[in-house]
Amino acid sequence: MASQGGIPGAGANGYDAASILGDVRYRRILAILLDRFQPVPSRELSVQVAAREADIPPSEVPETECESVRMELEHRYLSKLERVGWVDRTPDGLTATAPRPAPRDVLSLPSLREPEHPHWDPVSTLLARPYRIAVAALLADRQQPLALAQLAEQLREHEQEYSLPARQRLRLQLYHVDLPKLADADLVEFDSAEQTVARTSLTSDIICTD
Repeated sequence: MASQGGIPGAGANGYDAASILGDVRYRRILAILLDRFQPVPSRELSVQVAAREADIPPSEVPETECESVRMELEHRYLSKLERVGWVDRTPDGLTATAPRPAPRDVLSLPSLREPEHPHWDPVSTLLARPYRIAVAALLADRQQPLALAQLAEQLREHEQEYSLPARQRLRLQLYHVDLPKLADADLVEFDSAEQTVARTSLTSDIICTD
């Protein structure tokens, strides 16, 4: 899995990138468009998305489902992709302009042409609160577990890069929310009794440590 570059497009910001990459439907839209050399009409895109989601051939997508997906794409998904500059709309259809979107250089992302790649689920857990990326990055190079109090203090060095809760609230949020979520995604080993956290093999796969 190759490391990706920075966010393309002047309108893209970390929050938009995170919410897009963390949603499998956005990834499917981008994968379909990236595989085409010509603009894709919105109806055809709707058929392809519906077919992927139902795991059926495009020819078997009911017209009612196609129309339902088309409305959702137009009113929610495509407008956001256009706003951040990852999709362009032309008279002939839609094209993808985002071959390498990544909200943080430290993340090693799967290809957008593989929207179902198993690493997208743990990546989505990180992107749900981007400071979780800093948590994983702080642990990726460590051989030994890190105390929760130390982790919270070290995160403070990233206050300019990430929006962090207040000091005491950060520790509580890490303990009750973030670290259990990361543990469920197999991104950390969290000992709640000892209040220590350590990396996993998956942490090293997803976080670039070069």
